[in-house]
Amino acid sequence: MKSASAPFGLVVLCVAVCAVAVTPSVAAQEQVETKRASTVSLDFNNLELPVFVKFISELTGKNFVIDEKVKGKVTVFSPVLVTPDRAYQVFLAVLECKGLTTYAVVDVVRIVPISDAPTELSTDGDALAHARAEVMA
Repeated sequence: MKSASAPFGLVVLCVAVCAVAVTPSVAAQEQVETKRASTVSLDFNNLELPVFVKFISELTGKNFVIDEKVKGKVTVFSPVLVTPDRAYQVFLAVLECKGLTTYAVVDVVRIVPISDAPTELSTDGDALAHARAEVMA
């Protein structure tokens, strides 16, 4: 007499083999997750500029100081996910559209109106690398 559990065991074995065959490898899953984690969506409608600066700061790890004259709202639509480096390039383009630029002092990026940006290197050793916003990537 055959056991009733034999066909059940065969079904379980077939399901297990099929599951292993169609399950992507752990390494492949990690690659997909890493790629997803290293890209972001830039879809903002009427976002306050300081909030956008904070988002970019958290994304890139850069420190920003915002001049009190930096105000307004921004709208950015990106149909594809972008890397943090590309997001920073978009950020610089947004600043330039708003009449703003950036310059770095040590490890701090300052955001100021273009007319207020320094045009020379300081004499005290701090390199004020002033350029148009899209050049400061």
